[in-house]
Amino acid sequence: VTKENRLVLKGIIEKKALNYSVSFVDNFRIDEINILNASILAMHQCIAISHFFPEHILVDGNRFKPYKNIPHLCVIQGDGKYLNIAAA
Repeated sequence: VTKENRLVLKGIIEKKALNYSVSFVDNFRIDEINILNASILAMHQCIAISHFFPEHILVDGNRFKPYKNIPHLCVIQGDGKYLNIAAA
């Protein structure tokens, strides 16, 4: 997706989504825990600040650490299979 299309889609997602959240993990923390764990940390942070408590979590990829006993499913190439992963 081009940068221009990402910006258009960002606006649509922000207006139409029932819920979304954004998190940030800085480069110093990434150096401490590695990029995979930083990605998982950012996902956990997004869930924590969400206005909704999810019944199930879909994750793009093959690794995730459980969050508060919420069932989750890791999906390799999930962005091509699930719209909610693609929107992320």
